[in-house]
Parts: sequence; structure tokens; C-alpha cells
Amino acid sequence: IIPLVLPYGTKFQKLKAKFAYRGMCKADHIIAISQFTKDEIVKHLNYPKERITVAHIGVDHNLYKPIKDLKEIKKKYNLSDKNKYLIYVGNEEPRMNLLTLLKALKLAQKEIPNLKLIKVGKSNYPEMREKLNRYIKKLNLEKDIIFTNYVPEQDMPYLYNIADISIYLCSYAGFGLPPLESMTCGTPTITSNRSSLPEVIGKGGITLDEKDYKELSKEIIKIIKDKKYSEELSKKGIKAVVIDSLYSGTERKTPSERIAKNLLEEILLTINNKDAGIIITTFSSHIARLKSIMEFAKKLNREPIFLGRSLSKYSMAAQKVKIAPFLKDAKIMKYRRQVEKELKKIEKNRSKYLIVCTGHQGEPGSILERMARN
Repeated sequence: IIPLVLPYGTKFQKLKAKFAYRGMCKADHIIAISQFTKDEIVKHLNYPKERITVAHIGVDHNLYKPIKDLKEIKKKYNLSDKNKYLIYVGNEEPRMNLLTLLKALKLAQKEIPNLKLIKVGKSNYPEMREKLNRYIKKLNLEKDIIFTNYVPEQDMPYLYNIADISIYLCSYAGFGLPPLESMTCGTPTITSNRSSLPEVIGKGGITLDEKDYKELSKEIIKIIKDKKYSEELSKKGIKAVVIDSLYSGTERKTPSERIAKNLLEEILLTINNKDAGIIITTFSSHIARLKSIMEFAKKLNREPIFLGRSLSKYSMAAQKVKIAPFLKDAKIMKYRRQVEKELKKIEKNRSKYLIVCTGHQGEPGSILERMARN
């Protein structure tokens, strides 16, 4: 929905997105990663709400957890014990409100001079990195921002544990996985109070106006200077993930990948899909979800086909560090010509395959967008 809603996409990108959504609306059923996403699909695409199931994203609790031994990762990313760290994980689009974060950082440094920001993730638009760098220079923060760019997932829990606070000020998010990951690691977490984020963090973190840098600065200072307050937030975050669940006041286990897996299984195995093509779209980095998809492909007696560079990169990395041996059975098409050739093959016998690709956020040029458009 993002290309239709946000103002900074080009007219051509928005036009392509509209054609893509026409194709998506032909789906028998849609799994949305949050109630907010479901509501937006109904609102903007006029898709029947009774044909949408909400399945919150979960995190791998064997990977994301409080960790004490952080020496090797600090050395790898040149992080000092003498500094205090904020962490932001994501891109640099205007909806992420990084200018608010930078202004809050600068203001908080008046009381915490050794405060730094770890910025994880590549820039999906080069011009946005350039704009960010200009603003960093304007605020004289060049020595206070650590750009890590791409970080392998096995390092992420360590970086969350090193950080004193995780901040995610996105004003339009379909879910917002980084806040959930950081809370699971016991890192005090601050998000915006818009879109899906209050739904994601529930009572486990702090939500505020994503433009209010003064309020954000106050919270940063309080968390870092008040150890008791910081520890309370850490415990609340873990409790929200493990007990309170997502946006729920009842005491029960969080809707983790186990719950999402059950919902996905119910839809895939009960809908009449004989002679039909099946396409599942998800985050490339969500290894637990990829494992579930591989299991369903086997139950459906379909060959799983992973399409695209992003899925290829994460799948190969996961296999390399030996956390995803199940992916050895997946056929992975990385390059455009490979993908196009494979899709022509699949078109001749749709019922034999299960396609896995990215693009559920409507990213221009994604595999799903190109498939829908063509």
C-alpha cells in the first residue's frame, strides 16, 4: 500500500503499483501481518475484509534474547564500552523520521556527551542517504553516527543488546519487526504512536509523536540516566513479547511464528487450490517463516521456488551459518533472466509449484509487483 499512500514515490511508481494491486486483488485470500495492514488493504484496495486473515510476525526466541557476552561484536563493529548507544534498524525514507531522531540525539548529548547512534541497514534510495549525511553534517554529528549498512541476522541480537535504547519512529509501517526484536532482547524500545506500531509493542515500550524530538530527547536521557527505569522498560518489553502478546491484555503466550504457522497452514491446506498457482510473499530475513513455507510445500506436494536477489542473499547467508539446513531443498532463482525463465516454466504447470517472493509491501520493481503487472 505504501506507493499509493506516501507522497515521495514518482508518478510512474504509483502507476505501476496500481497495476500490481489489480493483480493482487484477484487472490482468493490475503494474510495480513497486522490489523493495521488489513484495515489499509480494505480501505485502499476495496478488498473484502472477510477474506483477510491477520497473522502477526513472530521472532525466533532462540536467536533474539538477552545476551551477556558482547565483546566480539563490539570489536567487530568498533563499539566502545565508554559510549552509550541508540540503535535504529531500517531504511532512510522520510516515513522513518530520522531527522527527528538526529535532532533528539543532538539535544540529549548536552547531558550525555558520549551518546552515539548505530544506524543499521542500507539506503534503498541513494539520494536519501545523501540528504541524511547533509543533515548529520549540519548538526556536527559526523563522529557520532555508526553506519553498519547490511548486518547478518546472527549479529543483530548482539547489537540490540549493546544498545541502551532501540528507536523506531516510522509513521507508516505494516508491522515494524525491529521493535519486536529489540524488546525480545530486553532493550528499552521507543516507537512512534502511529500505524501498526502501538499494535506491535503494546505495553512493552514507549510510543510518542514521531515529530516531537524534544519529548524523544527527554525519554532518551531518562532511560540512560535512570537505571531502575531502564530495567523496568526492559522487563516490560520481554513480558509484552512472552506473556501479554501483541496488543492484548490477556495473559497468554505471544502469537509467535507457531501461531502464524497455524493460520498459514489453515489457509493453504483448506482452500481449493487444485490446478491453481500459489504465491507466498514475506520478508527475506524471516527465516522461521521460510521454514514454515518449506514444510507446507512438502505437504502440498509442490516444489518450492524462491525468486529474487533478496531471498537468495538471506537464504544463502542462513545456510552458511547453519541456521537453515531446510533451505537446501529450495530452488533459488536470483537473477532477472533466471526468474523470467522459471516463471514461464511454472506457468505451464502451476499446480506443481509454490512460489516464494518478496513484494508484500508493494515495493516498485519487486518480484510480486512485476508478476502482477505482467
